[in-house]
Amino acid sequence: MINIVCILLLLESKIQYNKSHASRNRLKMGYFSQRKKHERDNLILNITLGIVAVLTVCSFDGGAFGRFCNLLQFHFYIITLAALIYALLGRFFIHSLVALLLLIVNFGVLTSAANIVTNTSHSGSDKLTILYQNNVRRVEPLVKDALENNASIVGLNHKKAPAYLPESFGDYQLVHQSRDEEKSFILTTKNPLRAGRIHLSPQRTASFLVFENAGKNFVFINLNFANLSFKEEKNVFDNLAKFILGQDEPVIIIGDFGVPAWSKTFKNFLAKTDLEIKNRIIMTDGNSWFNPFIVPSINVLGYRNLGLKNIDILSDHKGSHPLRFDLNF
Repeated sequence: MINIVCILLLLESKIQYNKSHASRNRLKMGYFSQRKKHERDNLILNITLGIVAVLTVCSFDGGAFGRFCNLLQFHFYIITLAALIYALLGRFFIHSLVALLLLIVNFGVLTSAANIVTNTSHSGSDKLTILYQNNVRRVEPLVKDALENNASIVGLNHKKAPAYLPESFGDYQLVHQSRDEEKSFILTTKNPLRAGRIHLSPQRTASFLVFENAGKNFVFINLNFANLSFKEEKNVFDNLAKFILGQDEPVIIIGDFGVPAWSKTFKNFLAKTDLEIKNRIIMTDGNSWFNPFIVPSINVLGYRNLGLKNIDILSDHKGSHPLRFDLNF
């Protein structure tokens, strides 16, 4: 009997020893696993913040690579914001400080001209709804959208002027059509006081319309500078600024400017004309509802007393999304 009890005690002590040993092994493995994860997270943050820091510094250079980095400034901002959150959650406080400094620098660059998440509001009671669409393939669905949204003006851009485009769609009339290489058109329910085409370079033009709304005259400009080359960039923006400064009426511009708001060329253009960007950053080029890889270059411009109440990206029309802008002044 005593032998059996001894055997049982020995077995019990053996089991307890094995459990204790296994527990120590688990703790040891857990420690090494946590250490590896910590080292991996540290490496990821070092590489991410290092690359963003170098590219952010390069974006202030006037060379070709510097201009390329400047185009991606909003992406640097988003990546840095994500890195800051990741570093704080992992208690990497030095990395958090570096990320915060980079975030402040990129935030300053962006907000020097652009609105990051909000539109510029205005308390005026007069309203105007405008639709805009690049790469239009079929005009009929766009006109249907315009009717449903009570849009007074539609700015549309074709790569080629379609032969079937009639002079009117019900209440909407086509105020300008041209066989120029760059095709931008305007459909409107307004009575055009004046309309035409602005020649900005041998390859670039824009359509304009002078109309009356709530007892005031406005100049509306519809443009598409997508794939604008650096060589023609300054010339195109300078000529557009000359046209705007020659107008007596307030100007509203909607279009794809080809470069982001914080680029040097665009900021110089805004300084010359006293125009302001009214929209938040729009991550679409009109071909998709949202695209995180594009450079945001679609903007609404106007003077100080113009506000932008709302932006809607409408449903797809054969691979292209119209945008609706509700303005107030």
